[in-house]
Amino acid sequence: MSTKGAELEHVLDRLRSLLKEVWDEHPADLPVDGDATLLSLGVDSLTLVSLLDRVEAEFHTAWDPDDPPDAYSSLRSIAIAASPAASGPAGSGRRHVGLDAYRSLMSAFPTGVAVVTSIGADMLPRGATCSSLCSVTLSPPTLLVCLKAGSTTLEAITTRQSFAVNLLNAGARRAAEIFASPVADRFAHVDWRPTGAEGLPWLESDALAVAECAVAGMLDVGDHAVVLGEVVGAEILAGEPLLYGRRRFSAWMAGGTGR
Repeated sequence: MSTKGAELEHVLDRLRSLLKEVWDEHPADLPVDGDATLLSLGVDSLTLVSLLDRVEAEFHTAWDPDDPPDAYSSLRSIAIAASPAASGPAGSGRRHVGLDAYRSLMSAFPTGVAVVTSIGADMLPRGATCSSLCSVTLSPPTLLVCLKAGSTTLEAITTRQSFAVNLLNAGARRAAEIFASPVADRFAHVDWRPTGAEGLPWLESDALAVAECAVAGMLDVGDHAVVLGEVVGAEILAGEPLLYGRRRFSAWMAGGTGR
């Protein structure tokens, strides 16, 4: 067996163990080849989300929430994505830091967690978890978010020319995981309603604040798009924010003291 094949089998073995840990009702005779579809085994969307979250933490795999749901339909397809051999070199001629080193670098900068939402041309809601969010200017009030190029969420924003930024509360880890994973029925697992001004998806049970934004500009950078949004409406509720850093979620420690 080649080195690449051995690495893949090692990852596949670990995935079988992880699936048993996150799936309370797993069958005793879980297929050893990993080619059976998870749906045929009875794995539901939330179990898949839990599995992908564990794989991301252990193998430093970055999932694209807008991948088609069948992109990770079996343990083998997940193993291929998580295998160290799946990370190729950067595309430009510059010398870059390795992907693992870069991910570790950025994980050392904890941020709040948001779900960016919009409405597609088919009038269905779209959304993706986003931690790449910052304020740009106060006059006019403008923020920016970064989204995967070609994603259905970015496509909806481009079509509608507006989007909502749902800032998640400390109890919304499950929502963050759902909208960061390639599952087909994300909005079926959360409570949401249209915002007042723009009619955009507001995750009312999971967001401590929501901003309605009109697109003010877009810039393509590598495999992502930077989207500028002028804030045209906002709702702020009580609660503490959800944070993400060091590849794990945590809650804001109100009243903490620094050293």
